Amino acid sequence: MRENNLIPPEPTPVLAPLPPKPKFRIPPIALGILIGLLFAGSAFAVYNYVFVPSQLPDISIIPSPQPSPEISSTPTTVETSEFGTINWTTPVKTTNPDVLNKNSNQDSMSPGYSFDGSMGTYSVGKFDKGAELLVSFVRFEGPGNPYIFRIVKDTNKFYLLESLITDKYLKNDLEKIFDKTKIKFISHNPLGLLPSDYILASSSKVFTVAPASFSSQFFPSLKDPVKIDTSKSGDFYATYSEAYQSSNIFGREVFLKLADSTLLNYRFESIYFSDNRVPSVTFNSTGVNKDAYEQGIPFKCGLGSANTVIKNGNPILTDKQEVGFVTGSIDKKIYQIKNTGNELIQMLYRSYKGGRDYEGSPPYLSIDEFVQKNNHFLFQDPLGDWMVFVSSEYAPMVECGKPVIYLYPPKDTQVTVKVGAKISKSEPLYPQNGWTVLAHPSGQLDYQGTVYPNLFWEGLGHGNYPDLSKTGFVVSQENLVSTIKSHLKTLGLNSRETVDFMDFWADKLPKTPYVRLSWITTSGMNQLAPLSVSPQPDTVIRVFLDFEGLQKPVSLTPQRLTSIPRSGFTLVEWGGLLVGE
Repeated sequence: MRENNLIPPEPTPVLAPLPPKPKFRIPPIALGILIGLLFAGSAFAVYNYVFVPSQLPDISIIPSPQPSPEISSTPTTVETSEFGTINWTTPVKTTNPDVLNKNSNQDSMSPGYSFDGSMGTYSVGKFDKGAELLVSFVRFEGPGNPYIFRIVKDTNKFYLLESLITDKYLKNDLEKIFDKTKIKFISHNPLGLLPSDYILASSSKVFTVAPASFSSQFFPSLKDPVKIDTSKSGDFYATYSEAYQSSNIFGREVFLKLADSTLLNYRFESIYFSDNRVPSVTFNSTGVNKDAYEQGIPFKCGLGSANTVIKNGNPILTDKQEVGFVTGSIDKKIYQIKNTGNELIQMLYRSYKGGRDYEGSPPYLSIDEFVQKNNHFLFQDPLGDWMVFVSSEYAPMVECGKPVIYLYPPKDTQVTVKVGAKISKSEPLYPQNGWTVLAHPSGQLDYQGTVYPNLFWEGLGHGNYPDLSKTGFVVSQENLVSTIKSHLKTLGLNSRETVDFMDFWADKLPKTPYVRLSWITTSGMNQLAPLSVSPQPDTVIRVFLDFEGLQKPVSLTPQRLTSIPRSGFTLVEWGGLLVGE
């Protein structure tokens, strides 16, 4: 097994495209008039962004310096030749349609898909020709969020709107999930929802946003949503959760509510970031910033979609000190807290110690030394909240540890693999556009004149890391290795892959009397660190181990571990939570 790792660049939020430079010359008089008009109009602007993608793209919105005219958020009706005009209704819980493939729940060698017990199915709209639109939540057995499917019910017939499924791996599994004798797949979009036609117009509060993605949440299930803006495609809402076991520090998520009450999840950005996650700020003490920062406190090996914020007026903020400004905007100040007794500092310091504080670890900063560093800064965004930006240098040393990717095509095939993560180490070196290798049926990979048995990466996933503290298995130390090997076999790994897994992880497992083993499987990994592979594999098996040492047994909800038969082009990946390496 190879242990050496390299560091690639990180993707950056997509910025709105600039118009091309004109190829004609402008007379001086006309140029003067044009400049005057531009200055006169700059105080009142609305930016419209229009796209017609085949898949949901990255989205960015440029802020208007002044409030825009009122934009109606009332969804328009859509005329279709098949079902007629749809009229949106308030979501109402209804019976789950009998359309799932029964084998998915009965055959232990097939993934167990079922309607989510707490969410199930909602009726969200009526077509004037009599059909009804359903939003169904289907869960894959094991950890991870449910998938959302839109289904048209027309009397006793059902139609799956396949075009609104953006997860390409999920599309490959549709025939495993649904019984095609009971439901017809529709490849076009009869609703006017994303990703077919989407027009978004910003107003004063909507500023630059990072890549948007479909959320697994549903508007009726949001806790205390706060409306913050409106657009032609729906209203924007913010939610605040006590993500850090604190009543003062919140995880804020921002959503665009679509006409069917499904949600697009946004990650707001109010400061420009370079390609390598360096925010455009200047510190009074050290000058223009050159270090990478994250917009929030990372949780384990996921960056998540929530920003860490402190609401204006909170007592924590009384300790803030001005330390700089947004580069090029001296009136936009940034602040830092340097009081060791402040709750935010104590939380950041505990995070910093993660992966650094262990027996025999190298020396690390004391809290008094820690507060003197530019380990974080605060900035008040247009919503009035104070966003917390954390320096990557002082983040916890916890990563998605050595996920190893194996490729088994049926014949020699050139394959491109892209990983949706902030990669810190990789082998071979991870290029900006992903690896492109010649894969052989044996699993051998040829890359730039060198032969590799697999690809591996380490880093932070772009998605949410699930809370696995109450899910999984408690295993005694004497049964630990044999149990993991048994689990890997059940999850679909072959003997070679299992040996590789144990070679890397055996000495990294806790030595405590008991150990918690919790697994993230394919659906969860597709959300935490999605893969983009071309050509698409026919079979994808992804497993990831989260473990914790225990002095005594605890009560957990056991996971149901399953696997799928390998057929056609197969991709296998294993990894685990790596602390302090």
